[in-house]
Amino acid sequence: MTPDEVAETLDDVANSSQRFLNTKPLTQNHYSRTRGVYRSFGLTLYYGLEKRLCSVVVDALCGPQVRAEGIAFTGCVPSELEQWMVDRAEAYEPHPELNYFSGGVPGSESLGLVIGVQRAGDHLLTQPVFLSREVWDGPTEGLPEEVSVIH
Repeated sequence: MTPDEVAETLDDVANSSQRFLNTKPLTQNHYSRTRGVYRSFGLTLYYGLEKRLCSVVVDALCGPQVRAEGIAFTGCVPSELEQWMVDRAEAYEPHPELNYFSGGVPGSESLGLVIGVQRAGDHLLTQPVFLSREVWDGPTEGLPEEVSVIH
């Protein structure tokens, strides 16, 4: 989806407009990436080449609850969600399902989901990050900053 298509889909639901916070220029060694934010809805969207949506980050504190297979992904205890992902991955053997990114961040290839963490006072809560196939299969420079950063 393009930023305009996302805006058309989310503007009524989010009750706010998407704001663009930064643009990284395309160079030979770097990816072009634009970051759009629906602050009141708790979503950060990353657009890559040709301004196509490539990642969605859900805020652990104020973002929408995201579920799959009856499991909540937003604002949970990281170790419990990681254990669910490990158990789920066993059903996919011998094909790799569970991947770990920098900082030990777990990801499910079939869900296109990486479980980042976000600080809430003295606690860490899960912050779901959805990645397009291009980002999932690409170099780690294409990952959203939330995947490798605790904030």
